[in-house]
Amino acid sequence: MSGPSVPRNVPLHVELEQRQRELAMLRQLATVMAETRDPRLLLETIVSETTTATGTQVCSVYLWDESEQTLVLRATNGLSTAGIGVAKLGLGEGITGWVAQRQQPLAVRDVSHDPRFKWVPEVDQEQLKSMLSVPIVALGRLIGVINVQTERPWSFTDAEVNFLSVLAAQIAGIVDFSRLADELNRLGSSTSHTPDA
Repeated sequence: MSGPSVPRNVPLHVELEQRQRELAMLRQLATVMAETRDPRLLLETIVSETTTATGTQVCSVYLWDESEQTLVLRATNGLSTAGIGVAKLGLGEGITGWVAQRQQPLAVRDVSHDPRFKWVPEVDQEQLKSMLSVPIVALGRLIGVINVQTERPWSFTDAEVNFLSVLAAQIAGIVDFSRLADELNRLGSSTSHTPDA
């Protein structure tokens, strides 16, 4: 992150309500994960519920495409869904690419004043001001980046960074499981067609 969080004078009951929304979302996510192994549905659940849990207007997930060497928008709530699979960023490109390259969270109070920000025509909206980006990493390997954005300038707290980091870990597990399942299916189908010796 770019320095310590800016303290905010948030009443204790407001902070408590925020933590309760986050906990409720994690419980709901655990329920959905127990009921389905569909990675697309799980990602959609995460982005749709994260905006409510965090009080932000946008949540997006970019996943690393090893073959293209790019981050590809795979799920969003609050941005144009026309950008899914179309919007792409390289390592170090934009705030999302910067976070992916360094594998560390970054909170930006006003993206219009940050030289790392890159406008993505397929998805970005002028009214969005603040952005928190957290890398999605498994065993030191880049999986992607999760972003939340707000329409008004916002100083993200350490607690908000930690919550998004928990979601990033969940996404890493989902993507890793999906890739493992795909690999096992490929191995299964190749061995089932192997003639007996």
